[in-house]
Amino acid sequence: LLFGVIISCLLSKMCSSSTLLLVILINLLVLGTRANLKRTRIVVGTKRHLMIDDYYIKSSQNTELQMHAPVKTNDVVIRADKPWEFVIFYYDSIVQVSSTEFRIYYDTFGPKGRFMCLAVSNDTITWTKPVLNLVEFENSTENNIILGAGGYIEPGVVFIDENPSTPASEKYKMVATSGGGATMFSSPDGMRFTKMTNNASLTGSDTQDVVFYDTNINEYVYYGRTHEKSSLQRPCPSGTQPAGRSIGRMVIGNDVSKWPVNTADRVPTIFNTDNFDPACFDVYTNGATPYHGVYVFFPLMFLHYGPNMLQNRSNDGLLEARLLVSRNGINLTYISRDAFVPRGPGKHRSGNTGIFEGAFDSAATAVARGFFELDDSIVLMAYGSQYTHGGYVGFHQPGGPVLSGLQRLVLRKDGFVSLSNTNSETIATIMTVGLQLPSCQSHEMLNLLVNVESSIGGYFKLGLLDENGNSFPGYDTHNNSVPLIGNYINETVSFQVYVPPPPPPPNTTCSYELPGNSCSSNGYKPMTCEEAEKLKPGEGCGAFTCHGTHTTCSGGVCQECVGKVCSGLCVSSESTNTPPQTYSDLTEFANKTLQLAIEMVQTNFYSFSFACN
Repeated sequence: LLFGVIISCLLSKMCSSSTLLLVILINLLVLGTRANLKRTRIVVGTKRHLMIDDYYIKSSQNTELQMHAPVKTNDVVIRADKPWEFVIFYYDSIVQVSSTEFRIYYDTFGPKGRFMCLAVSNDTITWTKPVLNLVEFENSTENNIILGAGGYIEPGVVFIDENPSTPASEKYKMVATSGGGATMFSSPDGMRFTKMTNNASLTGSDTQDVVFYDTNINEYVYYGRTHEKSSLQRPCPSGTQPAGRSIGRMVIGNDVSKWPVNTADRVPTIFNTDNFDPACFDVYTNGATPYHGVYVFFPLMFLHYGPNMLQNRSNDGLLEARLLVSRNGINLTYISRDAFVPRGPGKHRSGNTGIFEGAFDSAATAVARGFFELDDSIVLMAYGSQYTHGGYVGFHQPGGPVLSGLQRLVLRKDGFVSLSNTNSETIATIMTVGLQLPSCQSHEMLNLLVNVESSIGGYFKLGLLDENGNSFPGYDTHNNSVPLIGNYINETVSFQVYVPPPPPPPNTTCSYELPGNSCSSNGYKPMTCEEAEKLKPGEGCGAFTCHGTHTTCSGGVCQECVGKVCSGLCVSSESTNTPPQTYSDLTEFANKTLQLAIEMVQTNFYSFSFACN
């Protein structure tokens, strides 16, 4: 609309410069207002809401987004230790079948070519390579090979198809380069795969292709390699293979066997390197993975060697994994350009720039596509190697064995990115946009749960505001929020209020100590105020008690009972120390729109959710 009005003005020559400027400003204001309206209220269900961007944020102070790298456990769980495996390679994917069944579909080169193989585990720590009896290698099928016989292949990814109309016989899907391009396979068990089409669905991608059923749009999507060079990329030095690999995406539709285009150069590019990256730098793989309504990508970045480093290898350089996040799977964003999985310590082997000495992952790292979700953590698998991208030529190199394999990484649940304090000495404040809360069954409570981590010198507080920014009574951030101090994965947000005890009812029972008896339980006789007034002077000159408060004896009468009415007079001496009333049920806000008002110090805020309990 904006461009249409501008063009009309220019063609008609009836708009002055001031009129044209006014048109532009009005349109920008309208566009901005529309953009804001889209995020003034968000309907939230009971799924987890990740703080990977400012989507839920209306305003904030002293906050920043932080990327969190996974912890290397130094458990190299997959090594090249079979006759068909010379080196573990980096087109790997992982699948969680259940809470006790985990699989790695790993990429390997050997004396007879490239294979996709299977490893299984019931705890993500100890792995075995099962005998599948599927593919023949040197006249035997006693191996764990899934795919690789009968021509060159490049493993893509295996995934469990979440399309509700998928038959059980096609529960598992795989995309792999076979027969000249990206080809779809299906399987009932994730081991015995058959082609879904006779011909390849896409040619020219030359990468680890990724396909999955996107439940956000209810269609299959494809992510692969395109070769669109960006004007922002820094040029490569003369004599170096030009960089130009980028990430492309297309929507396949509801039938995963029928792709709308058949060549990679027709797939739209959605991400590329730019002038903030070094020269001769591009994206090798994408690792696109849906995660609780958002998308995480593990792009494998490729820094090409210059001519003086190639040593007669035509295509070589260093590889390292980064992290990208996205709300819609199309707009990909860095939180940090630092390595998500840094290479281990090491240096070039003397006289050979294609092999490193040091840690097993000193030359290259890559993250296997997918994740395992445990109770409180996410387990990732990362490829590591002492080979550079082109350094594996020939495999057996002088100077000793060259290491490669897959190692286990651990990250807290939802721990890819957090909204955090800009530094440890600031108080961060956050106000969300309006959130329309879900409703629960009549017998359930509605609770708000958060995933936060604060030091013992910090805290996390949360209050509730109406749509005008006013605190709801009893839910104020400062006066009612129960501070969270520590490390919580799924903690219920609570509030508290001090409520004075109710006055005692009329005819409250007092106690009086019988003369000559010790202050023991059987030295007391319960009596009403009326009975206490009938005592004779001097009788029962002990300590009278009304609701635990000792009073003086005056004429044998409990002074708090004067007037025959105890109500409001017999008050416990512990009334000022009454424990606060704590509550967390938000049922009264079901289906209503409210805002969250957060204050935090030395805290990482990862996610929140509403739950019916």
